[in-house]
Amino acid sequence: TTAKQQQQQQEESKNAEKKKEEASHKNLYHWVFLIDSQVNDYEEDNDHYGTQSIGRLSANLTVREMGFQDMPRDFDIHDNTTTTKIVPIVMTPHCHAPSCVRMELYRLNDDDNNDDPTLLCNVTVLYGNDTRVFNERDYAAIPPCLFGDDPDLPLPFELSLSTKLMAIKYFNNTYRHIGQMAQWTGLTTYRRDKNENDVTSSSTTTIVAMTEK
Repeated sequence: TTAKQQQQQQEESKNAEKKKEEASHKNLYHWVFLIDSQVNDYEEDNDHYGTQSIGRLSANLTVREMGFQDMPRDFDIHDNTTTTKIVPIVMTPHCHAPSCVRMELYRLNDDDNNDDPTLLCNVTVLYGNDTRVFNERDYAAIPPCLFGDDPDLPLPFELSLSTKLMAIKYFNNTYRHIGQMAQWTGLTTYRRDKNENDVTSSSTTTIVAMTEK
């Protein structure tokens, strides 16, 4: 064996070891839950225009039925035998000023009723009241729910593809508003059982102010 061949073998051995090492980050994939999936942009109103009123809109679905983008090539969302779970890192609602008040996302029990659901994320819209940047009067700020290994963040949790979810939006419909939206969106990683190949690679933590609950 020549010195050049020995050097090549050593390099190949080093590269193999590097592949075994855990990556410094995980890929994040976009997901969306459209409460207003039938129309996307819709109108909020009530029967007595100008009478103070808070409206409520809700929708239920399973994780499998959510919208996923940039999914791993080897992950089939329609495969009923997969043990892959999603691990949300970012959860944030999407709604519009001036009527959006609060949005909630729940995990439901395995039974068919909605008794005693588990709150996953609760976001109250913050409306600006002066001229400071990001606090401009009447502009809406929607802080996200973030999860990670940082001590200041709640720990991430797993959701199987069969997990039942319920999303609720509360809005001020005292006056008529058009072009409103009601959606949950965010970023997630994927986690497989130990007997399957992992499609992600380690932990991602971003420190941002948590939403009020």
